[in-house]
Amino acid sequence: MKSKVINILLFFLIGSQVSFGQSIRGKIDRLSKDITTASESEKVLLLDTLSRAYWDIAPDTSLMYAQKSLEIAQKLKNNFLLGEAHNSIGNAYGTINEHEKSIISYQKSKEFREKDGNLLNASKSLGNMGVAYLSLGRYTEAIDSYIQAIEICEKHEDYSLQASYYTGIADIYSAIRESNKALEYSIKAANIYIHYKDKEGLASTYAFIGSLHHSLKNNSLALEYYLKAYELNSQLNNINGISRNSNNLGIVYDDLNETDKALEYYNKALELSQQLGRKKGIALAYNNIGFLYVRTKMYNLAKQAYFKSLEISHSLKEYSTEMNTLNNIAKLYYYTNNYAEAEVYVNKALELDSRVKDIEYTAESHEILGLLMEKKKEYVEALYHTKKLLELRDSLYSKERNQQVLETQTRFDTERKEKEIQLLRKDNAISDLENQKYRNFLKFSFALSIIFILFSILFFRNSQAKKKTNKMLSDSNKLFEDANKRLLDSEKNLKELNATKDKFFSIIAHDLKNPFSAVMGFSEALHKNFSDFTEEEKRQYIGIIYESSVNLYKLLENLLQWSRSQLGTMPINPEFAPIQPIISEEIENFSAQATKKSIKISSLVDSNIIAFSDKNLVALITRNLIGNAIKFTSENGKITIYATEKENFVEISISDSGVGLTKQEISNLFLLDSSFTTRGTDNETGSGLGLIICKELIEKSGGQIEIKSEKGIGSTFTFTLPKNHWK
Repeated sequence: MKSKVINILLFFLIGSQVSFGQSIRGKIDRLSKDITTASESEKVLLLDTLSRAYWDIAPDTSLMYAQKSLEIAQKLKNNFLLGEAHNSIGNAYGTINEHEKSIISYQKSKEFREKDGNLLNASKSLGNMGVAYLSLGRYTEAIDSYIQAIEICEKHEDYSLQASYYTGIADIYSAIRESNKALEYSIKAANIYIHYKDKEGLASTYAFIGSLHHSLKNNSLALEYYLKAYELNSQLNNINGISRNSNNLGIVYDDLNETDKALEYYNKALELSQQLGRKKGIALAYNNIGFLYVRTKMYNLAKQAYFKSLEISHSLKEYSTEMNTLNNIAKLYYYTNNYAEAEVYVNKALELDSRVKDIEYTAESHEILGLLMEKKKEYVEALYHTKKLLELRDSLYSKERNQQVLETQTRFDTERKEKEIQLLRKDNAISDLENQKYRNFLKFSFALSIIFILFSILFFRNSQAKKKTNKMLSDSNKLFEDANKRLLDSEKNLKELNATKDKFFSIIAHDLKNPFSAVMGFSEALHKNFSDFTEEEKRQYIGIIYESSVNLYKLLENLLQWSRSQLGTMPINPEFAPIQPIISEEIENFSAQATKKSIKISSLVDSNIIAFSDKNLVALITRNLIGNAIKFTSENGKITIYATEKENFVEISISDSGVGLTKQEISNLFLLDSSFTTRGTDNETGSGLGLIICKELIEKSGGQIEIKSEKGIGSTFTFTLPKNHWK
């Protein structure tokens, strides 16, 4: 098998100390010399830096230096140094895959950093815990750690660090095969890095996006992002990053059968790993070069590369890499008909089974032995190894099934966590309002007390001050009147909001009732009398249940969006983006619905038109308006979408040949308490909430919406989006 550089984001690489790039051995020598003349506190940090230098070349030595760093920090009893030292030990345990021990050290690091008052450093400990939990497959705890870290960054407005945690969350979603969510969080991180011109963070994120596309077999996109990462690391002269990018570029070119390119990048990865003294990287590069030479039947060169990889991985006790390479050597001997040597090396691979515990590598060993026994005509042994291969594959399948269950649970826990955070933020907002109200009351009471005291002093001081005192009293009365008026206005607004809320819940209750009644009624009929219905009746009932479920989902989706907009928790992330692809995608999504009513949807939007907006919100607005147009357009009708560039904004119009609206209907269209709703031309239902959401989202995006309509002729909904940055 080929070996891939894993693109997990290691947060301890962005800790307090600077990581190494080139000439690690020389820097180790300089650090060792500096330690002899350093103060005790300086030694703690220098030992941490030395520990980092040994991550790839001698993990045991890395742990030793981290422990020395902690010993000195404990003597000094300094919270900052204790936080750094415990973090260093967590990092060192991570390099030898002792992730449970890493978590304990990171937790201690977080506690000392909090005592020191450095919450941003504490967030880095949380980020490291996220990496460790991910390595153990404890996804919910990993997500929880990252979310806590993100909340700290938001309070302290450290967006670059926040971006790194977004990448960590993306890594988790990648692990549970939620590629869309992984890509969403990666793009969030990339946008922050682009905004702050952080090339190092952007290079890491591009490499991660490349690995996402490679896992989905999107080799062309994987190649594009790996090359972007490679270019950025080249600009930064980040040799370590270039080495990792080179290996992964070699794998992609190998998959594309571009042998020369693959070999070029494998050799580049090898050369840079040798320059850095990264033995793991050297072993990995030699293994992949050998794999490529086998594929091109250059067996002598392949054997040389494999044995170099084997020697290094054995010396490093990298048992997983060693077992993989032993299997590859066995296959090489099998291909060249040297069955005796093949058997020797595959048995050596199996001897590592108890250390590696990787079902795929073990299954590969038994597969090779099965082929060898068949060649030797030892059919009983061949059958034994074939049975072992099948058992291991069944075990792997069961493991994948269990993994899928765990992934589903993780998705549920993640969504629950996000909802809990939203509720917590809402409770905090309410609490802040109550506190503000109380503070205002105290200020008002204090002001009244001061006025009363002054009034009393002036009254008893002399009669000449009576006029002035009366004036002050008059002013005070005016203050009372103004305050009372504000209270009355506030009460009126609250009553209006309460009435609107009651009307809103009335609308939702009414519109939820019909689809629920349909789902419950028809599903109950199918449940109790399934065998009594014909196949045609069953299909008809199931179709009704499906359509009711779709309507219910759309209503709930609009309700969720409306509630988020009211709570102010809906994020708006504007960027310069072309409008045409968004509209084309939404038209495609409605193709089946339009075809059902024989409605033709045409887009006249130029591909060069760009607006400064949130692509997700534009998609949501367009989706609601197209869906509304289809709903009120009769069969054989048409819908046309076009866009026009103005000086400071882009104007997008959705025009239909539907039933149209009166002026009175238009005036009620965006009022929640008026609740203008009607059935569509094919008896479609709806709450009218979608258009209200559209108006709010357009205005929050810096635009406006207007409607032109004639009864019986059709309607045109036009909304604008800014072309430039807005606040």
